[in-house]
Amino acid sequence: MQQKTDQTNPDLDPVLLEIIWSRLIAICDQSAATLTRTAFSTLIRECNDYTCVLLDKQGDSLAENQGTAGSFAGCLPRTMRIILDLMPLDSWFPGDVVITNDPWIGTGHKPDVVIIKPVFSKNRIVGFAANVAHWADISGTIWSASCNSVFEEGIMIPPTKIFNQGILNKSLMDFIEGNVRLPKQVSGDFFAQIASLEKCADLLIELLDEYHLPDLQEISKELQSRAEASMRLAIKKIPNGKYESYLDLDGFENVPLHIKCTVEVMDDHIIVDYGGSSPQTNTGGINCVPAYTAAWTAYTLKSILDPQTYKNEGSYKPFSIKIPEGSILNATYPAPVNARQLVGRCVCSSVLIALQSIIPTKVIADSGSNPDLMCTFYGKGLNEEPFVFVLCIHGGMGASAHGDGISCSGFPANSGSTPIEMMESNAPLIAWKREIRTDSGGPGKYRGGYGQELILEMTGNHQIELAMLSERVNYKAQGFSGGLSGTGYQLGWIDSDQALPSKGLLQVKNGEFLHFITAGGGGFGNPSDRSPTAVVQDLKDEIISETSATEDYKIQT
Repeated sequence: MQQKTDQTNPDLDPVLLEIIWSRLIAICDQSAATLTRTAFSTLIRECNDYTCVLLDKQGDSLAENQGTAGSFAGCLPRTMRIILDLMPLDSWFPGDVVITNDPWIGTGHKPDVVIIKPVFSKNRIVGFAANVAHWADISGTIWSASCNSVFEEGIMIPPTKIFNQGILNKSLMDFIEGNVRLPKQVSGDFFAQIASLEKCADLLIELLDEYHLPDLQEISKELQSRAEASMRLAIKKIPNGKYESYLDLDGFENVPLHIKCTVEVMDDHIIVDYGGSSPQTNTGGINCVPAYTAAWTAYTLKSILDPQTYKNEGSYKPFSIKIPEGSILNATYPAPVNARQLVGRCVCSSVLIALQSIIPTKVIADSGSNPDLMCTFYGKGLNEEPFVFVLCIHGGMGASAHGDGISCSGFPANSGSTPIEMMESNAPLIAWKREIRTDSGGPGKYRGGYGQELILEMTGNHQIELAMLSERVNYKAQGFSGGLSGTGYQLGWIDSDQALPSKGLLQVKNGEFLHFITAGGGGFGNPSDRSPTAVVQDLKDEIISETSATEDYKIQT
């Protein structure tokens, strides 16, 4: 259980504090803009698979870019504190940059590369600029679940100074480039992250100079205190008690997994306990590290209970999160973790399901986009050059007590959808169909967000590899308060009854067609309570069929 911090400082000008808070967010946004504009891979530029964060010199988060990936922002403070234990403040110098992709230190799998730069003002550290970005290649089996240990999942970079007082560690850089399929793209993304950190550091120093601030400590303490006080006030509005949920997932190779979540509300703090969840698996890289599980848990609670106020370390102090060691949500080294998002993101669903009965107006129904379908293609392209391309295909979000679910949208990861034009220019693939999946959103007073249907043709001269990462094939997104479930994923070949593996590696040849149908979100409320006008409009838009209008919504067409 976290202890309460001191009361907020009444002597600190609240107007000035708000200005500085807005500036800190703007700094992170500028850092993010630099990263997206200079990155080489579409995964960063188009899919938003990164986060930029400012931390104080204790490693606590101060601000993050808007539209951030919640898991990354939640993991980075813990990453920073582990690194500070390894590298105390007095061992950092201007021009230093530290890199790591250790899953148990960073964000849970090797493709996510964390890079951190100390910010110096007047010859002393005032904070840290940090970012994490998903590289398209880190060697190993690319981004797949087909591994039995973390050793198969690519190179591991322990926390290391890749810049030492401004001098690049060329041996380490050569080692990285020598072990990946796309060295130019990887090094391009690396230097984009460096440019992003430089922008963040420069703007922070400018802010400190403008307001004559010696460092960020007083500001950090005040922002965290206010965020914590706001969260505790929000928790007090929930009835005390224990609330449970049970969530079944497809798992790996037809072995289902189970997440048990108990949310205990005690006055002004919350304990979330995942005791009873499935044990970790040594077949398939779908295990989670504890920081990743905790980050998604805290992100969900923040989004439900107190979404409009300061989002920093203080918001999360009223939460205690218990994750049994050796479980699927707290796997021990060297368990495979490459596809940890397939299970880890679903803790958001488990928290939402647990709390739906007591705060129904604050939650959304379960989402078919949680998690998204990720397809990684790699091999030789039309120009005979090696390529790696990640295609992110979204399902539908769950409906709420206030409206229909958002369709074809990344949740909870805030990931972007890969543009078809970008895919066709970067990979030997052609899209022949991309449209709404009729009847995919769960019926309800408010309909779940709909999924989509996509047909791709392989057009290359060489056989290419495809790594599939998906969930929600057998276990669909649940509806809330009488709403019905959305549809599940359907993955296969055109002109064949054979299904694609939801998690696994396969080969695709020239002229073969792939068929992806994504999941819909759960509905909210009894379908018979839906406005007839809304049903007729959905029917006109071909979002639902006449059968659904008649059977689910009791509307005669």
